[in-house]
Amino acid sequence: MRNFGRPGHLDPGERVWLFVEAPAAPLSISLNGEPLGDCSADAEWDVTDRLAPRNELLVVTAATAGEPWGELGMLVRRTAYLRGLRVWAEGATLFASGEVVGRAGGPLDLYLVADRHTAAYVTVIATDEGTRFAVSGECEAGPPRLGKVELVQGTVAWYTAEIDLAAQQG
Repeated sequence: MRNFGRPGHLDPGERVWLFVEAPAAPLSISLNGEPLGDCSADAEWDVTDRLAPRNELLVVTAATAGEPWGELGMLVRRTAYLRGLRVWAEGATLFASGEVVGRAGGPLDLYLVADRHTAAYVTVIATDEGTRFAVSGECEAGPPRLGKVELVQGTVAWYTAEIDLAAQQG
């Protein structure tokens, strides 16, 4: 059991998610006495509308020899986000793939940036089930050292991920 407070400020387009990664055994999660669900693999729940000023999280699972799960936590993110994001380079070409999940009230722009230069751009539509994307672009200066993926609507960045490509190669 864990007690915690509601995040202090949420923008209108932000939601609070509870997630669990790599449970060692099936588990059940309840928030403030209400079941969220059961899982035996990575799972997440939008808990924004269930949060009170003070909250109680209860996780029930079987005893295991090691850690009961890889990670369990909360995060705040926009109503649309990237899931399963993978970014890699092959020579001077930068690639990204994943899914755009959620709702955005219109199209989003997805930018693939190599060492601070746009390598590719695509317009995507977020869906609750997830819309798959795959994009690639050439880096004129040779193999990129840093890759970045930005999901943008108008002037608002909804999701940004930076990947140290040099560390992946070394």
